[in-house]
Amino acid sequence: MLLVFTISIHPVSGRCVTISESVLQIQESGILPDMSYQPDGSISLLKKAGEIRWIMPVCIPSNTAHLHLVAKGTVDRPLMTNEWLVKNGDLFINNNVSADGNFWIQNTYLAEDGILAFVHVEQAEGTGNEMAGRYSTGKSRIGIAWSTNGGEKFNFLGNIIIPSGDPIPHNIQGVPYIVKDGYLYIYFHDTLGNTVARAPLNEVIQAARMGKTSIWKKFNGADNGFSSAGLGGPSRPIGINAGITHTDAACSIYNNKCYLLLTRMSWRGEDTWIRLYETTDAVNWTFIKTVVQQPAARVKGGYQYATITNVDGNDNGTIGSSFFVYSQKNHQDSSRSIYRWTVNLDK
Repeated sequence: MLLVFTISIHPVSGRCVTISESVLQIQESGILPDMSYQPDGSISLLKKAGEIRWIMPVCIPSNTAHLHLVAKGTVDRPLMTNEWLVKNGDLFINNNVSADGNFWIQNTYLAEDGILAFVHVEQAEGTGNEMAGRYSTGKSRIGIAWSTNGGEKFNFLGNIIIPSGDPIPHNIQGVPYIVKDGYLYIYFHDTLGNTVARAPLNEVIQAARMGKTSIWKKFNGADNGFSSAGLGGPSRPIGINAGITHTDAACSIYNNKCYLLLTRMSWRGEDTWIRLYETTDAVNWTFIKTVVQQPAARVKGGYQYATITNVDGNDNGTIGSSFFVYSQKNHQDSSRSIYRWTVNLDK
């Protein structure tokens, strides 16, 4: 059963944007088996035969199980009907590489003949046991996977990003992406901070069709540009280090600008928030608006796992003059909700 309550909030105006809010309050009986199952990542778009479908990572903290939920829904009720809930071992197949670590699908790009998934990887190479009695990310990576059956199965193609120096533990976060000037740009947390890597979109898709990965290059500073190896090369931060990149991004065909979200939970009793940034070149981002900010009400509460979609339910990193922002709030708690904001852009 899904319960939806709409709360009217006065619109918030800011530089270049107007933001209004409604909250989708979800009671998850029928969506997840019980409250021991927790959302563990952003909702990402799938489509099959014209239907809007969403995929979301799920975990069971008591036994560290990792799963993915696929649900049918609408832009107003994204998790309306549970299609299936499957363990990672049954979702991912691996034709050419080993399934190394724990996988979370954090974003998707819908090509004409398949779905490209950006995969957040933890505990790679058998790591993650260095903190006795506590979960550790171990080594983390960003990988990609490819589906030709609407997201029922994904062929894991391999890793495309490894942190510089490959520290243990390290959380690479991610994976917002944009498509600009023929390139796919992805954002993540490298050793020195939040940064970006890119690869030609056509090469990424062509390689995926063949069951392979293409070459990605990290940004290594204004003098060096995108010259550093995605697999372990150094990178330079891009100046937006205040928040978490388990979020999303998109470029507007209305004003030719791109937008990226960062979030912060109330981990240390700090305010929780979602912030919106803007760019014209994919590297230099400007803070333009706080979507929401609230005082910490609990430890490890607040906003996490934010998603952008166009108001018609399409994604692929492309929006028009308005878009939706979705975010989980208190995702580890029985009071968890999905909030949604509408962002209207000015030229």
